[in-house]
Amino acid sequence: MLDTRPKENESLSWLWVGLWTMLILATIPLARAIASRLEDSAGTAVFLWLTAGTIVAALLVALRALARRQLALGAYIGLTVFGGALLGVAWHLRGNPVETFHLVQYGILSVLIYRALLHRCSDNSIYLLSAVLTGSVGILDEWIQWLIPERYWGFRDVVINFTAAVLAQGLLASGLRPKLIRGWPSGDSLRRLCFGVATFLGMLCLSFANTPDRIAWYAERIPGASFLLDSQSMMVEYGYRYEDPDIGVFRSRFNDAELTDLDRIRGAEVARILDEYRGDGDWNRFRQIYTVPRDAYVHETGTHLFRRNRHLILARDPSRPDRKRRDSYFIAQRENLILEKYFPSAIGDSLHRWGRPTRREVDAGAAERDSYESWVSVSLITEANREQVLAAFLAPIGILLVLGRIVGRRPRNPVP
Repeated sequence: MLDTRPKENESLSWLWVGLWTMLILATIPLARAIASRLEDSAGTAVFLWLTAGTIVAALLVALRALARRQLALGAYIGLTVFGGALLGVAWHLRGNPVETFHLVQYGILSVLIYRALLHRCSDNSIYLLSAVLTGSVGILDEWIQWLIPERYWGFRDVVINFTAAVLAQGLLASGLRPKLIRGWPSGDSLRRLCFGVATFLGMLCLSFANTPDRIAWYAERIPGASFLLDSQSMMVEYGYRYEDPDIGVFRSRFNDAELTDLDRIRGAEVARILDEYRGDGDWNRFRQIYTVPRDAYVHETGTHLFRRNRHLILARDPSRPDRKRRDSYFIAQRENLILEKYFPSAIGDSLHRWGRPTRREVDAGAAERDSYESWVSVSLITEANREQVLAAFLAPIGILLVLGRIVGRRPRNPVP
């Protein structure tokens, strides 16, 4: 793999890629059960140590290969830099140790893809192509998770998967330095690279186009797709950022005019819905019924309400430190101000509206702060709308496809 091509047939090399990919995807329905079993027996940190141990073992094998091949000092530096980066990313993810194992899964996948590409490519484009193909599988992984109940789409995981591939390829290119790989990309290599990057960007583009209204469209028109309306995980949502000098910052799926019209038209209806959910423990029941694809307005109103109510309960808990209680009073106060100003009928006509005693209690107990930013709908993209984001993807995808066709017309260079 370092200085010679694989000895088996190309189809067998791709079979190994397919089998490893299937193994990754097959663990999706079982991942939580496996993770829970390991956490119960060894603790959550077991994933971090498994990942770190695998990376260290791979680095030791690579170090032995360097010594045997007698490469220059720069190779050892490259190995240290990229190996250290892998360990650094694993440590950065220690807050959720399960995520660290993505580095192992997708690092290995990128090496298997590199190995399969060796049958046709021997120039430096192989590293980038291996990374983007691995990243495409990572996006597919997240698509499948989005379709499975109790699993979630996560753009963060897409980034982790691609990062694992990039660092693994960087380790190969800068650290192990296969003598087989040399020179600028050939016409064939450029064609493959253009189409590979276009595929990766195209999959990202589809992800950024998969908004709740699209999900509702699928559910209505595709037989058997109604379960998508129950999804708690949105791939992407666009909205608006509000900076209210009297309240702080919050985000909404609706602009100011839409919020006004919705509250006027649906405020009384939404108030009756919210009155059915009076307890703190009703949050899970509420969000399972009023998902974003089913009713984004009720979902958003209720999320502000439950955040307000939850922090009022926390603020009244005498066992908590005084500073945390004052912080919770502050959050409850600001969430209530958002509800009263932007959802006035929905909160004013409901049994959840605060009376004067509660207002005085909250105002007296709230911490004194100049700024507040609500966590409700914090994942909304507010810097650009869907059309702008899709245009940003479609332009380079079109250019890459045209370039791929142009270089594909040139005489193909045989692999030496």
